Amino acid sequence: MRDLKGLVTMVVWPKAPPGSGDFTPSPVMDALSGTLSELDTLRAQRNADALIEEEKRQNQQQQSKPGM
Repeated sequence: MRDLKGLVTMVVWPKAPPGSGDFTPSPVMDALSGTLSELDTLRAQRNADALIEEEKRQNQQQQSKPGM
């Protein structure tokens, strides 16, 4: 699957029969939560790396200008 911002993971499990209460597959949800947390961390690191590179380029351009 894809959305406007990139890849999406979709997890599907059966609906609990009426009267049996909620059915939540904890191992699946735990794994999904852990994966999403890791993905958020990687995205944040990638964004930070891009900002650091941009700042380095700006600093190099300022230093290379004559009279600075």
